[in-house]
Amino acid sequence: MKSRSKKRLNFRNRFSLSQQDLAAYLGVSLSLVAMSESGKRSLPGEAHEKLVALQKDLEKIQAPKKPGPSLKRLQSKLREQDNKAAEKMQERTEDARYKTKMYQRKLEELSKKQQDQLAWLNLIDQRLAALPENKSSKVERLWFENQQIDVTKRLLRMNKEIGKLGYDIEMLRAVVEVGERFLQRLDK
Repeated sequence: MKSRSKKRLNFRNRFSLSQQDLAAYLGVSLSLVAMSESGKRSLPGEAHEKLVALQKDLEKIQAPKKPGPSLKRLQSKLREQDNKAAEKMQERTEDARYKTKMYQRKLEELSKKQQDQLAWLNLIDQRLAALPENKSSKVERLWFENQQIDVTKRLLRMNKEIGKLGYDIEMLRAVVEVGERFLQRLDK
């Protein structure tokens, strides 16, 4: 009887069952389960049969100690998917780095053009202020005013494009940062 009670206790501990859980399943009192595990009492026939059937069922579904072929295939497939995901993330990260550099160059070029346009607008303003108010300068004044309007429009378009480029650069930097963190986690 002692070996039976020891087996019962080992079984219950192995599958993380409390005495209360086992008593509820077997339809007996908690004290009867405790006494049967200590070897003081035996379980009634029906409860004993239920326990033996439960032990057999749990032994069948217990995971094997060595991974079977299906588990190995699954692990291999998961490693393959991880590698593909890492390759895609590496590509996206490199692409984002490249685009970031290209956009930064474009932003620098656009900023230089903007400075040139601002210098031109400043010169136009100076010339307009220096023109005398007579009929002979009227054509020249109209030309400078048209130039002023055109330069202002160009500057507005440039400002909009600079803002968009700045936003795109920040988004690409975020993609690079996330990609690098993802790849670092995979390396660990």
